[in-house]
Amino acid sequence: MNFSSISSFLGSSIVTLNPVKTSELTAFHAELHKKIASYVDQSSSYLLENWVPHVTLANRVPKEKMGSALPSLFCSLSICLRNPDGIKTDKDRK
Repeated sequence: MNFSSISSFLGSSIVTLNPVKTSELTAFHAELHKKIASYVDQSSSYLLENWVPHVTLANRVPKEKMGSALPSLFCSLSICLRNPDGIKTDKDRK
């Protein structure tokens, strides 16, 4: 899985790592929802038409810290965006 960005949902206190939304990832998500459809609220943010693939990195970040949270997490993870090798450490970059 390749990740393309670190962001937050507009107006939220959540910082996310966002994978590239490929046809394979979308198909996996659609198949998963077929299997759990009877357990999911039909207005769910996780329904295929609403779904934004992400990994939550931080939750409940105070508003006054959101501006520094994004760059801090970005630097901590040492992510190479749009790099097919995905996440690398500083050692890998040398």
